[in-house]
Amino acid sequence: MKQNLVGKIFGIALVFVMVGAMLGGLPVLVREAEASAGTIWVPDNYTTIQAAVNNATSGDTIIVRDGTYHENVDVNTANLTIKSQNGTANCVVSATNSSDYVFNVAASWVNITGFTVENATGTNKAGIYLANGVNHCNISSNNATNNYLGIFMNSSSNNTLDNNTCSNNSAYGIYLTYSSNNTLTNNTANSNTYCGISLDSSSNNTLTNNTAWNNTDYGIHLYYSSNNTLTNNTANLNSQHGIYLYYSSNNTIYNNYFNNTNNAYDNGNNTWNTTNTTGPNIVGGPYLGGNYWSDYTGNDTNGDGFGNTKLPYNCTGGITHGGDYLPLIMELATLEGHVTFAGRGAAPNDKWIESFVVKCFAAGTSNLLWTTNATTNDTGVFTITGLTPGTYDIGIKNWTCLSEKVAGVMLSTSNTTVVDFGTTREGDSNNDDWITGADRSILYTDWGKTVPPGTWHADFNRDGWLTGA
Repeated sequence: MKQNLVGKIFGIALVFVMVGAMLGGLPVLVREAEASAGTIWVPDNYTTIQAAVNNATSGDTIIVRDGTYHENVDVNTANLTIKSQNGTANCVVSATNSSDYVFNVAASWVNITGFTVENATGTNKAGIYLANGVNHCNISSNNATNNYLGIFMNSSSNNTLDNNTCSNNSAYGIYLTYSSNNTLTNNTANSNTYCGISLDSSSNNTLTNNTAWNNTDYGIHLYYSSNNTLTNNTANLNSQHGIYLYYSSNNTIYNNYFNNTNNAYDNGNNTWNTTNTTGPNIVGGPYLGGNYWSDYTGNDTNGDGFGNTKLPYNCTGGITHGGDYLPLIMELATLEGHVTFAGRGAAPNDKWIESFVVKCFAAGTSNLLWTTNATTNDTGVFTITGLTPGTYDIGIKNWTCLSEKVAGVMLSTSNTTVVDFGTTREGDSNNDDWITGADRSILYTDWGKTVPPGTWHADFNRDGWLTGA
């Protein structure tokens, strides 16, 4: 264990440096690096996180500097804070033994924050594991990737998972079994092989503001779990169901966003809406009620923001008992795209009428959400209606020009968002999004001639000739 203050004064080695002259009759002393009271630095004081944990006492804070640490860390001391100095992008803990957890937390009141944890790929192993009987831990702002499980809680209660990202794990992103009274907020569980968030035989947990998308099976999965509350969660683009309840009852599920072909399955008895109260709700409406379902086809006949027909909505029979009596109706957004064409004269001009492929990506990622076709008018303007509000990266491409993308486009409810994609960069006559010798070869044979059949896409300025214009 760490030496106490007396031990530090009389037991630690001192390095004496005589500096050319005496200052006040005393030599200048330089002391070796020490941890300040209650704070341990890695690798300054201990070269590994495990060594720091082994030498810590209750109440200490361990701060880990930037770098990649190859180790499996067992935390057996209660009331520790273990955090990176500068966040997940700068501090990686990679399992030395892939058949063990990266962080194995076997003590209560432990805080772990700011790490990328990876390569615990053995069956049922996790980036962060809260063991049987562990309580009151706070796991926040971590990135768990390339593990069997991202974050795994086993028979653990009164813990908080906040702002973690669990992606590209072999099974569940976040998995709770026999765990109760935990709070999961602002977590993202995406692109996991099985599902995003799973509760197995777990009760009285609260899930709020979490996102589970692009998982191979389910977004959110409850299995023999009861008395949980799910609000403000988004589960979309999962291969099977946005939410899947199996022999789970007495759960309350409202103000969530479900976007899948099969939004929900529920063979228990659960509540899918709250009473009509003042909002705002998850799709921008003024009242809280039920959930947003992407395949709900009912109508809002009185303008209150809730569907009034085809009630209760049971997700095409997937919800066995009851369903959503107040399904949310979302007022959609409109995108107006502006494109300027090089070398085609001034608008309005028929040469500005062009077909484009428009692609929408999850903001800051390469995850394609949807694609559609649009045609500009003679001033280079196209319009796409009926879009889901949110913030996206949006790109355009037509046959003769290179693609253009605008990041961070915010589409808002009942509004038209204008996006200027700039001036087209012409020359892509083979539509591969590069300008190379392959494009020039298309022009070579008929250079200077009128456009022959099948090569209109090499006529960049639409003047009917294959030239350098």
